[in-house]
Amino acid sequence: MIVDLDPELLAHRREHDDGSVTITHPLVYSESHRPEFNEFYNAMLRNKRIQAACAFVDKDWKRFIELHAEGHRLDALAEIEDHLTDKQYWRLLGELYCAAQSLWRDMATWRELLSSRRRHSDHMMTEGESRRFVEIFPGKAFIYRGYSSRGTQDGLSWTTNSVIAGWYATRCGPCEDSFVAHGWVYRTDVIAYLERRFEYEVVVLPERVHDIRTLHALPRRCPEPGNHVTT
Repeated sequence: MIVDLDPELLAHRREHDDGSVTITHPLVYSESHRPEFNEFYNAMLRNKRIQAACAFVDKDWKRFIELHAEGHRLDALAEIEDHLTDKQYWRLLGELYCAAQSLWRDMATWRELLSSRRRHSDHMMTEGESRRFVEIFPGKAFIYRGYSSRGTQDGLSWTTNSVIAGWYATRCGPCEDSFVAHGWVYRTDVIAYLERRFEYEVVVLPERVHDIRTLHALPRRCPEPGNHVTT
């Protein structure tokens, strides 16, 4: 017998034009909902509610965030923001940033969280990244951003490596639709410098990047950023 879907999950059930059905609840995500699995989804929701409540009581904030579906983890951080120390806040934000597949969907939230006046923003970086940041940014430095005609130069993610910027520009289309923007930024305006994805990434609000110029990207002749080992 097929049981009814929990009303809370039902409110996050979406039917799409191609006939597919998804569940996009903050704690339960399914790309292909099938009614015969309703009991499983309901049990998953109950279990995650309990686990999230326990993580909250234990102040296990990383666990609390990870229990949420990937697309809702930034909202989970915002939910517990007032319970975090400054160092916890920046450390968790850094982990979420490095795990994010796309920033555009939640751009307003990212900008808000990254613009926080909390102290110890260096904790968004690892100790190694902090050391490299001091070496690379004595006062100011040139940075690059690759994007296609569907993107924009007004993004949060830049890089100190022009080759990686070129790869990002050309990875999804022809070079005539691909661009690399470059400019310079003061060290004091950089929010974080991240190397965990081997992208030599500079996190900065786009309005803080000076003298931006844009060129067509060169044909892709480089490996993916994860395989890069030089700056």
